[in-house]
Amino acid sequence: HSLARAVGGFRIVTLGDSTLASASFPSNSTAIGSKALKSYLGLEGPNTAIGVSALENIRRGGENVAVGPWSQHLCKEGTRNVSVGLNTLEFQLEGDDNVALGTYALRSDSSANNSIGVGSFALARSLNNQYNIAIGVRAMMESDSTSYTIAIGDSALALNDAKNIGSGLQNMAVGSKALSQNTTGSYNIDMEYHSLKLNNIGSYNV
Repeated sequence: HSLARAVGGFRIVTLGDSTLASASFPSNSTAIGSKALKSYLGLEGPNTAIGVSALENIRRGGENVAVGPWSQHLCKEGTRNVSVGLNTLEFQLEGDDNVALGTYALRSDSSANNSIGVGSFALARSLNNQYNIAIGVRAMMESDSTSYTIAIGDSALALNDAKNIGSGLQNMAVGSKALSQNTTGSYNIDMEYHSLKLNNIGSYNV
């Protein structure tokens, strides 16, 4: 029952049950996998969804790419998001200009904007993140309500703002486990392997 409601459209690829089932005039879109782009109305720019339930709930938005089972599954409105991997950006409801590459990357964030998570579990449990970059397995995994922060390396800033109090702001951690225990400290720079690893609440450290 793919394209069940379509009355027009062009340059469309669908494969799987209920793909593009709600679209009235989808164009330049690809939906492969059961329920991929199921709710999309087809009124805006191209979307690509490959995988079971990828972009299943999106209604409005364009230029999104979701590859992997449940990738961008709950997103209702979003633009220019790219997610590749199992459960990437799964719980995002709305947001623009995010990149999630790797299993569970940016999985839990419901309203992320302009954030990048590369690596399994990168920003996996984050909420309300804006303008963050996390590259590496478990980088910024627990981060919550953080902005303008950079973590590069496995487990870098893994616990940043894990207490969900809107702290741990504008930190930069480069290297394996750099600032990995930091929870509330802000404005820190750590660019050496294991350096400042045990810093928990301190701020303005280099």
